[in-house]
Amino acid sequence: MTLAPIRAEEGTLTGFVKVARDTTERRHSETMFRGLLESAPDAMVIVRTDGRIALINRQTEQLFGYSGMS
Repeated sequence: MTLAPIRAEEGTLTGFVKVARDTTERRHSETMFRGLLESAPDAMVIVRTDGRIALINRQTEQLFGYSGMS
């Protein structure tokens, strides 16, 4: 849910706008993706565009002894 102020031209607060989104489908897709990642027989590392690790699977933890992903 997002809540944002609405202001008049002079800056006076006139109200708020609220946007709510149903994330059920997205959470289901993420759960399925994580299940596929964990079931892969190989170590898998997913990195962000800035090069930081975003996700690893258990095989990666076992092979490299790396854990601590939040």
